Amino acid sequence: MSLSLAAPILLLALAGDGTPSAPAPEEVLALVQGTAVTRRDLRIRLARRHRGTEAGKEAERQSLDKILVAREMEKRGVTVEDDEISARLSSLGIQVERESGGSTTLEEELARVGVELEAFRAELVFLVGLEKMARADFGTPAEIPLPPVKLNLWIEDLRDSSKIEKLDTSSLPPGEDGPVARFRGGTMTLEQLGEELEGALPADQVQKELRVLVGKKLISTALEARGLEVVAADLDAEIVRRSRALVQDTGIPGISYPSVLEAQGLDEQMLRTDEEFVTEVGVRKLVLAEHDEADYLEVYEQNQDLYGPSVQVRHLFLRAREDDDPYRTSGRTFAEAKKAIEGLRKQLDDDPTLSFTDLIQKSSESPSTSGVAGDLGFIHRKNPLGEEFFDVASALEPGDVSRPVKSKAGYHLLQVMAKKPAPPFEEVRDAITGRLAKELFQRLWSEGGVEIRSGERPAPGK
Repeated sequence: MSLSLAAPILLLALAGDGTPSAPAPEEVLALVQGTAVTRRDLRIRLARRHRGTEAGKEAERQSLDKILVAREMEKRGVTVEDDEISARLSSLGIQVERESGGSTTLEEELARVGVELEAFRAELVFLVGLEKMARADFGTPAEIPLPPVKLNLWIEDLRDSSKIEKLDTSSLPPGEDGPVARFRGGTMTLEQLGEELEGALPADQVQKELRVLVGKKLISTALEARGLEVVAADLDAEIVRRSRALVQDTGIPGISYPSVLEAQGLDEQMLRTDEEFVTEVGVRKLVLAEHDEADYLEVYEQNQDLYGPSVQVRHLFLRAREDDDPYRTSGRTFAEAKKAIEGLRKQLDDDPTLSFTDLIQKSSESPSTSGVAGDLGFIHRKNPLGEEFFDVASALEPGDVSRPVKSKAGYHLLQVMAKKPAPPFEEVRDAITGRLAKELFQRLWSEGGVEIRSGERPAPGK
């Protein structure tokens, strides 16, 4: 149902995700070893992470409008009484029932979009106060409807006269509040912007940001307990490490980490104040404090299935099902699939003009891949298709095609494209650090006395 309500701000209230009016900012949302994560922390986090997004820009505009209107109401001595709000609710209720043909009520429509009545009343206070001032300035009597275009013009004039200046907050330390906009007679802070975003963003996204905050607090608490601190030199070293890893991973000597950051709308200064980046550096610092060279070598030697030789493989795949498969994921049994793929293998042997690429494109039931047909990339012994795949592939020379190989989903013919020996220890040091960091975070979470008081308890590492 489309509601032709009195002003765009009211439509925005109805179109929101319905987050109830927020409790006091000092409300504790989570505890990490007794250290609080508050609603204020969450709001600052939301503002810092989402200010540059479309949702953030809209929230910033709305939040500024509300602050400016509230200040103007105070300046003019304009008040909104409870009976005025009740009258407006009654009028809107009649309008909703009329436009819906009596099929719904205002309360039902609000519930449908998840907006609580008290939160809606707060939006009406803003709207009614705005209308009062606009009517006075335009000389429009109370009995004559005030077109939304006039409200928009009035707000635009208020913005212009307020001399709004947007401020850069990228240099603020992580978690610290500060002004995001300055206007004549006042400022708007990150926390105020975050309050608007808290009601505008989807609830699951807000909850995800809370989980990130909890993880950040968990790491900072662990660092403090060990007498460690993330300093500027640590951040600089991590930027250098990422720059080198970028060249190593891409194989492009001229590529630069600053250019990659720029493509993401970031620079090195912004990165140094990014909470995720600082937290990741903190985790690495904890790992390096807890593990020596012998620990790293032990992980390397005991995990050759991960850090050992690898083979680039592509495959031709025929799907199969068990005889008692109730879902009938394939039209053929494993026995039928084996017979069919043996026939394809024989075609390849008998016809020298038939290429494996042609056979894959003609017969494979694997999802299509970009690049080389059927390419699975480089696999280690431990891979999603099973260790037998690695063993079979390792025994082949590049270009050779294997016998049929069975998996849980069907049968495969494998072709080796390239082989790589086990990388030197130094080449996988960063990967080992990442593995140890994940294990460390999971251990800290399980031992860290984490208590989530808002929403569902998040899983470690989420």
